[in-house]
Amino acid sequence: MATTTVPTTCQPIQTQLQGLQQQLDALENEVGDGAGPEHAAARQIQSLHLRIAFEQTQLEACIAKNGGGSLPVGAIVRDTGDNTVYLIGENVRHAFPDMHTLAIQYPHPSIVAVSAQSLSDFPIGDPIPQVRRFIADTGNTNLGANHWMHTVMGLEFATGSVVGRTRVATETWFGGFHGGVLVTLLDSDSLAVGGGRYDFHQQWGVDGTKIGQNVRYGDWHFSVDLADVPKICSIEIFQSWNSDNVLQKIKDWESTLLPIAQLFVRTPNLPAATTPAKPDTAPTKPPLPKLEAPETNNS
Repeated sequence: MATTTVPTTCQPIQTQLQGLQQQLDALENEVGDGAGPEHAAARQIQSLHLRIAFEQTQLEACIAKNGGGSLPVGAIVRDTGDNTVYLIGENVRHAFPDMHTLAIQYPHPSIVAVSAQSLSDFPIGDPIPQVRRFIADTGNTNLGANHWMHTVMGLEFATGSVVGRTRVATETWFGGFHGGVLVTLLDSDSLAVGGGRYDFHQQWGVDGTKIGQNVRYGDWHFSVDLADVPKICSIEIFQSWNSDNVLQKIKDWESTLLPIAQLFVRTPNLPAATTPAKPDTAPTKPPLPKLEAPETNNS
């Protein structure tokens, strides 16, 4: 691909790909080998690797469209005739039922527009299953000093209901702490949906193991207007120790649109993300129980 001339119409995808690679290089240099699977940066690195692989496929699809080549497997394309968006498979194409399902499964896709004639070699196969519920799971995260937090949340697309559970725990004998969670719903431009009015913040305190309650579960919920639900493309969950000061600073940074991605756990929005990953657990303590968002009647 490095020796291939990139058509002008494909250069925006190439630019985005280069930007993602620069983000990845900077983050890997900053973190080094010290980030375990519980580290927020490690999850962001994994997400960047996935996005780079996806954008590489999209660039290949764009070049193929302009050069008359075959569309690669895994490409996301839009039929310029009826605007249907398809996932290209092995000699087949699969339609996305709606743009929300596309946005949840593929973060910020660079969709390649192709003609119906270009798609004629790919008969229509089974549609992509519609995503009805999204689960975000931070995994059990060590905040330092043997203080731990773990948040799981679910969003029901049919109702706009968001329910979550946060586990705050410490393994120290006498050192308690207050842990806070901040949840932000983002659109395709990584801006807060509803102007930030759905931002959720709450905190809980725990004591050392020798002096009181060292584990606490906080259950919480809020609702999103149905008109705003289709705008949600990703969710950011920030967990902090001594949360009042830190979370206020985060909100200040948000208001000035400074980059804060390295501080957040951003959900990768891939198909596997609809099922919570197996969490890393704190020593001697059970993991957070799987969150079950309320079932809805979609009939």
